[in-house]
Amino acid sequence: MDKSVLERIKKLFALSKSSNPHEAASALSMAQKLMEEAGVTQDDLDLSSIEMTLSEKELKSPHNPPRWMVSLLTCVSHNFGVRVVTSDHKVFFYGNAARTSVADYSYIFLARSLQKARSEFLRTQNKRIKRTTRIGRADKFCEGWIFGCMKNLKPMAVGGHESALVDRFEREKIGPTTSYEGRSARDVNGSHAAQTKGVREGSKVVLNTGVSGGEGHAAIGETRMIGVSS
Repeated sequence: MDKSVLERIKKLFALSKSSNPHEAASALSMAQKLMEEAGVTQDDLDLSSIEMTLSEKELKSPHNPPRWMVSLLTCVSHNFGVRVVTSDHKVFFYGNAARTSVADYSYIFLARSLQKARSEFLRTQNKRIKRTTRIGRADKFCEGWIFGCMKNLKPMAVGGHESALVDRFEREKIGPTTSYEGRSARDVNGSHAAQTKGVREGSKVVLNTGVSGGEGHAAIGETRMIGVSS
């Protein structure tokens, strides 16, 4: 459907709320006429408020990412009342058009912050210990970091109407998906201490929504992969 037509209709409906009765009536009439000519329904207008944003931040291990990266995506989707799906290296946030780009910005910010924290943690590790041990500890640190960050979250509430629109968007624009959790961090000597340190560092991060949400139950975020039946 032509987005420019939808935008014109939306603007006319906005004008139909004018305090000037003649201007309001004229705008409403034009909006209804344009909808009829273009074959646009109210459902079409509602669905146009749902959009998908492709993130600039790609997954390095798309087929088996670490659990902490999957948790990060879920963390962001919870906080902004949007949903997230991946396809190969690509990450997409979809939901209310006013929030998907903000969610993506926050994901990029948190991913970079976590990567920096991970690098700093690795620098504290004795280089003489096995690489697998150092990587295992770093992964546990990251899992803890995400957990600490999530403790500060206030999940955005999404109303039933918006959820239904997103469900329809999924069916029509995305298709079959499957949920996945990612690979767990290896249990190594010092794992608990690393994870505890991660929780402590992650709890210092506060992520605010910066946008207003609808009413209803908090959205349940999860990370899913495109192209596989659930």
